[in-house]
Amino acid sequence: MGRLIYLRRDHAEAGQLLLLARQRAGLTHEEIAPLLGNAIGRPQLHPATVRAWERGTVQVPTRVVEAAHRIASTEIPPNAVDSAPGAIESGASSRGATVERAMQSFREADRRVGGGYMYGSVIRYLKAEIAPSLVDSSEDRFSGAAAFTEMAGWMAHDAGHDQLAQQHFTRALQFTSMSDDVELTAHVHASLSHLALQQHHPRDALQRSQAALSLLKRHPHHPALTARLHSMQARALASLRRRADCARALNKAEAALDGASDDAQSPWVSPFDHGSLAAEACQAFETLGDLASARRQAELVVSLRDGNRVRSRAFGQLRLAGILLAQGQIDHACTVTVDALQHSDGVSSGRVAQLVRSLHVSLAPHAAASEAQPAATALAAALARPDPLHLITTTHSLDP
Repeated sequence: MGRLIYLRRDHAEAGQLLLLARQRAGLTHEEIAPLLGNAIGRPQLHPATVRAWERGTVQVPTRVVEAAHRIASTEIPPNAVDSAPGAIESGASSRGATVERAMQSFREADRRVGGGYMYGSVIRYLKAEIAPSLVDSSEDRFSGAAAFTEMAGWMAHDAGHDQLAQQHFTRALQFTSMSDDVELTAHVHASLSHLALQQHHPRDALQRSQAALSLLKRHPHHPALTARLHSMQARALASLRRRADCARALNKAEAALDGASDDAQSPWVSPFDHGSLAAEACQAFETLGDLASARRQAELVVSLRDGNRVRSRAFGQLRLAGILLAQGQIDHACTVTVDALQHSDGVSSGRVAQLVRSLHVSLAPHAAASEAQPAATALAAALARPDPLHLITTTHSLDP
C-alpha cells in the first residue's frame, strides 16, 4: 500500500483535529493530558498545553494528533457499559464496537477537514489494528476491513489520487466477499460507480449501480442505500444524455428516501440523506445543461449542510457559485464564492480545489468589474497558497 508523507499548512487545522478527537473520546483536557503524555513519551504533559494545541497558538506535533485519534478510537466512556459481569461484552464484540467507533471518528473528522488530513491516520489504523485481526477470519473482522479500506479510498479520492482510490475500493470489494454484509457490498459498488463517473466512464458507473441494485433486490436492506444507487444511476444516465431515464432514476431515489424507515442500516455504510441526494442531482442537472434545476438542488445542499459538514457545504456553495455565473448573476455568485472560501479555508480536499480552479477560470472575464474583485482576489489567494497536503506514494503491495 502506498506510504504517505504529509505536511500541514498551519497549526490551527491540526489543533482542530486534536479537539475533534478529544470530543469524540468524551474526555476533558485534564483527562486526556496524561493519556497523550504516556502515548508520546511526555508523562508530565500539562492540560494547558493541550488547550494551547487545540487553539492553534502552539504547533501541534504530528504524533500528538495521531495519538489523540487512537485514544478516541479506543476510549469507552465509563457509563457506556454496565460493570456487572453479565453485561460485559465479549472480546470479539467489544473489539467490533471499538472499530466502529474508530470509523465514526475518522468519518466525522473527514467531513470537517477533508480526506487529505485523515488519509495517513486511516492507513496506519488499517495496518496496526485491522490487518492483524484478520487472522481469525470472522465475518465481522472482514466487514471492518472492507469499511476502513473503502473509507481510505474516499480519502485518497478527495485528495486527488484516483488511482489509489480505485485500488482501495477494489480491495474493499474483495473483503466484502468474505462477509455476509450485503449492504456493505452494495455500498462499495456505489463508491466504485462514483469513481467511474469522476473518471468519465458513465457506462461502467451505470453497470456498477445496476449490479448493486440487483443484489439488494434479493435481500432486506435500508432504503437510503437504494436511493444512493439510483442517484449514481441518474448521474451516469445524464452523462449518456438519457434525460428521461435520468429523471426517473432521481424520482426513484427521492421516493426511496421519503419511504426510509427508522431501522438501522449496516454500521459500516455511510449515511445518505436528502442533502446527499441534492448534491448528486445538482451534478446530474448540470451535466444535462438544466441550470435552473441544478441551482435549486445546489441551494438545497447549502440549506441542509451546517457548519459541521464543512466540505459538503463548500461543494454546494462552490457549485452554486458556478451555476450563478453561468446564469449571468455575477454579484450573487461572487457573494457565495467569498463565503464559501472563508468557511472552507481549513479543508484539505482536491475536489474542493478543483471547484475553486474552475470558478477562477469562469470569473476571469468579469474580474475587472468592481463587484467581482473581492471574489477574484479571494480565488487568486486560495490558488496561490501552497497545497496543505502532499501525498507521496511509493509502490508497495496493497496487502496491509
